[in-house]
Amino acid sequence: MGGVLVVGTLMIDVVAPWLEDMEPGANYTASLESCYGGGGGNVAYHIATMGGEVALASGLGDDPLGRAYEERLAGLGVRLYLARGERTGVLVALTTGSGERTFIADPGANTLVDEDLVGHAIEDYRPRVVVVHGYLLASPGPRRAALHAAKTASRTGSRVVFDPGYYNMGPEELRAAREILEYTDVLVPNEEEARALAGAGSPVEASRQLSEEYGVTVYLKMGARGAALVGGGGLLHVGPPPVRLVNTVGSGDAFTAVVAQGLAVGWEPGVVLRRATERATSVAGCACPQCLAGASVNRGVNRVYTGI
Repeated sequence: MGGVLVVGTLMIDVVAPWLEDMEPGANYTASLESCYGGGGGNVAYHIATMGGEVALASGLGDDPLGRAYEERLAGLGVRLYLARGERTGVLVALTTGSGERTFIADPGANTLVDEDLVGHAIEDYRPRVVVVHGYLLASPGPRRAALHAAKTASRTGSRVVFDPGYYNMGPEELRAAREILEYTDVLVPNEEEARALAGAGSPVEASRQLSEEYGVTVYLKMGARGAALVGGGGLLHVGPPPVRLVNTVGSGDAFTAVVAQGLAVGWEPGVVLRRATERATSVAGCACPQCLAGASVNRGVNRVYTGI
């Protein structure tokens, strides 16, 4: 039996600052970062660099960026199940100094992720844990694939971890997310996502409601206030270690990776909560999502862009 199978997106992230005085038609100069990213890629990266067994079902372009990303993940020992398209997905992340971020995404080849791909990955890899990442819900085909992954994993005895990925879901996306919850063992939302899924209440109240309604354990990501474990009528909170905030993009994916790895190898929930918070905080001190303690991984992306 395999370790963790991640079902999610692969993207190239372009991280840029949100400039308060931006106006249409004007020109601005700022420092940008080009990073390997995508919810699926980030989770797989962090599990692999923790020494975990991990596979990834996703979509990737048959282009220089896609080939470089594939080489990177394979070099980390990630087993890949890929839908091939012309273009690798690209995400522009606009970030504020307080850590807030706004995403604009072109999913590229991620739109080709389908039920056959994820079904084959589960049958072939036989994972202990399947992570379903919510960014797939934004497109109809991948949305069906995400639900199929949750159903198939639950039916075949794998534990299901669901990371909603974003809170501003349309009706079809929200309906799919709630259906995925029917097959979920562990839910890993941030505060806005918990409230969106529950429909009302404070983030902790929403997490309690979701835990009771769907029988899930909830690891609630609370940003600068740390994280909380909600389930079985109990609540455990841990604060984050100190860090110089650089960029929060991907820190939630790092948190989800630790939760999935901990579930796969049998860590105690309190240990999972502490380790997940520590790793997410470390990523928030980096320029890119696939790094720790400030060690940037841009060079591989920039080499593809510039030939250096």
